[in-house]
Amino acid sequence: MSTELPPNEQPRREETPSPPSGSPEWGWQKQESSWRHQWQWGSSAPWGALFLILLGLIFLASNVGLFDAIERAFNLRFNWWALFLLIPIFSIGMKLINSMQASGGRITRDARGSLIWLMIMIIVFGALAFNLDWGKIWPFFLIAAGLGTLLAAITDR
Repeated sequence: MSTELPPNEQPRREETPSPPSGSPEWGWQKQESSWRHQWQWGSSAPWGALFLILLGLIFLASNVGLFDAIERAFNLRFNWWALFLLIPIFSIGMKLINSMQASGGRITRDARGSLIWLMIMIIVFGALAFNLDWGKIWPFFLIAAGLGTLLAAITDR
């Protein structure tokens, strides 16, 4: 038995379903679901965009003199080169978010390590950016180590 059609007969084409009547937003809903799929917060595009916006706001605040007023009010001197520490802080934060999303929101060993390093880097950033006395802030490192140990005890059960 041959599956070929006679020359005068065309194969039947399956018709695509038409949108439900009275539903003009049918195409929009389909587009929205694909947009949500493309721009999940686990991807780096939205986080990179937010990082650029934050960086722009920091430089804008600097240009209008906001930091000068804060420095005078709190008698602080801000070291701008310390902003380069935001790059590893951002990277560690992304690793933390990705590992927590991969585990369904649970704190795994990788997430716990990222969280501890994130706390340490934020402490170092604060100390270097605001010329804080290391002799006064060293207990924060003990607190970070204690929180890491507590998280290990809670999550390794």
